[in-house]
Amino acid sequence: MSPQLNTSSVSTMEGDDLLSVEEFKALLEKIPGLKFSIVQVESIVNYLDGDGNGDIDLMELDHAIKKAHRKHVGRDPMHLIADKLVKNPYSKILLLPTSRAFQEVRPKKDLRS
Repeated sequence: MSPQLNTSSVSTMEGDDLLSVEEFKALLEKIPGLKFSIVQVESIVNYLDGDGNGDIDLMELDHAIKKAHRKHVGRDPMHLIADKLVKNPYSKILLLPTSRAFQEVRPKKDLRS
C-alpha cells in the first residue's frame, strides 16, 4: 500500500489557493521517503506552472494529475472512436451500436500468448 499524504494537520497554503516552491517542498516532505532539493522542487513547479507566475494553482495541479492519470489508464472507448473518425471521417463506426463500436476500437489482445 502506498503512503497516504495527510495535509489536514498543517496548512501549506497562505489562503490564496496557490502553492509556492517553498509550500510545495513542505508538502512533498510530508511523504515518507521523499527528499527533494529546492532546485528539484523549483524544476517541478516550473514544469507544472502553466501560466508562468511561479506558483502552482489548483487548476494547474488538477490538470497535471488528470494528465498523469490519462497516461496511466489510457484512452477511453469514446476517445478511441473519435480518433478513428479523425483518421477516417467516412468511417461507418457511428452506425454501429455503442457496444459493438467499443469492441471495434478496443486494442485486440494477442491470442498467441
